[in-house]
Amino acid sequence: MTNYNRLSYQIKRKLSNLSNKITKNLSRPKSKFVIQMLYGFLESKSVHLSNIARSLNEPILLKKTIERLSRNLSNFTEIEEISEGYIDEIKPFIDENTIFCVDGSEFVKPHSNALESMGTVRDGSTGETNVNGYNVMEIAALTSTHGMPVSVYSKVYSNAEKDFKSENSETLEGLRFITTHFGAKGIRALDRGYDNKLFYEHFIDNEEEFVIRSKKNRNVIHNDKSINILELANKYKGKYAIIIKNEAGKSRKCKFSYIPITLPAIPNKELTLVVVRGFGKIPMMLITNINPTDKALASTIVKVYLKRWKIEEYFRFK
Repeated sequence: MTNYNRLSYQIKRKLSNLSNKITKNLSRPKSKFVIQMLYGFLESKSVHLSNIARSLNEPILLKKTIERLSRNLSNFTEIEEISEGYIDEIKPFIDENTIFCVDGSEFVKPHSNALESMGTVRDGSTGETNVNGYNVMEIAALTSTHGMPVSVYSKVYSNAEKDFKSENSETLEGLRFITTHFGAKGIRALDRGYDNKLFYEHFIDNEEEFVIRSKKNRNVIHNDKSINILELANKYKGKYAIIIKNEAGKSRKCKFSYIPITLPAIPNKELTLVVVRGFGKIPMMLITNINPTDKALASTIVKVYLKRWKIEEYFRFK
């Protein structure tokens, strides 16, 4: 029979140890407040202060506990200190083989009208636009030591806020955060929504390796001629073969080729187009600054992008 008391104790101890590490630069009262909030979230499975206060089970009036938590929450401004403490903890797990999955998401509040800075988003589940909600910019790291992605950068924002510029600006802010704290380590993997000159220039300027899935209406330069990327991809049927597991865990045989290209907006930077067949009628087209000189490296590029599917598991978990 499982010893739930022992399990509960171990969870509390690990949570306390983590909290102490990420709040090492805070005062003792602030540090204590953080661990109480973290424990309260998990124990009560709620973000309501009344439920969090009940879970703390303090020998004082519940009202007093709620008032203290509310007061501390209103006065808490040490977000950057906590972020720095957290980054210090995960840095040892980040290396040259780490894959930084960059993705945006949203959560919708279709039945809410009075929440702070309520914006409008596109509901990714239904495709409906102008739905009440908030955007989320997320960067998670896939490491060799963790099955689940490790959160690196997470920001909730609203397009209704006065200082909001654009979703691209929010993405660049996250990418700069990664550059500041981890340098050029790892590989950045991004989906079609980030097939944009802004991001190519950021990675090239900072000498960071990247893999971006291309849109099918993009033009590229090949053999000194401008050509639609899908038209170019269709000329290559796959020189190499590899067995890859998809997001459902099923194995399938894929063929891929790699083609030297440049982008019309950045003609002086040589890039590589990796064309992958085996995931539908339209080939998957990946643009990267990693130079695949042999089959092994080319297959690595394919695997780098396919591992982005783990980010979907991460979002569901979070």
